[in-house]
Amino acid sequence: MNWTDIAFGWLMGVFSVFWIIGIIGLYKRRAAKKLDETEEEGMSNKLKFISYDGEYPNLCSGTLILNLNGKDVVFPNYCLSSGGSVSFDDWCENVTKGEWGINEFPAGFPTELQQKAIDLVNDNIQQGCCGGCV
Repeated sequence: MNWTDIAFGWLMGVFSVFWIIGIIGLYKRRAAKKLDETEEEGMSNKLKFISYDGEYPNLCSGTLILNLNGKDVVFPNYCLSSGGSVSFDDWCENVTKGEWGINEFPAGFPTELQQKAIDLVNDNIQQGCCGGCV
């Protein structure tokens, strides 16, 4: 074996180490990017419906609980308003159902999640009119 064989072997070893380091770095960058994307997706999904205990004839007066970042958030009493209505025609009532709205959010509730909260309410609570007016 001469010195060129040793130098070539040494050079190939160094090249292999740098190649492996480069591949590891590429995978780390891809993993970090994927984590960032997952966190961004998770930001829109950090709000979950937990419960609502309102029921007819006072459907709008229950306690609404949503979960924000793993913590339960209790909404103020009477925070929901019905998109439905009650009216009378010749002493007969007409009750219509409609989507819910949230009149009052807890202090510090993120403004950017308010519409998502309303969507969660409408996905999980039956549409209606509170019924208390009938």
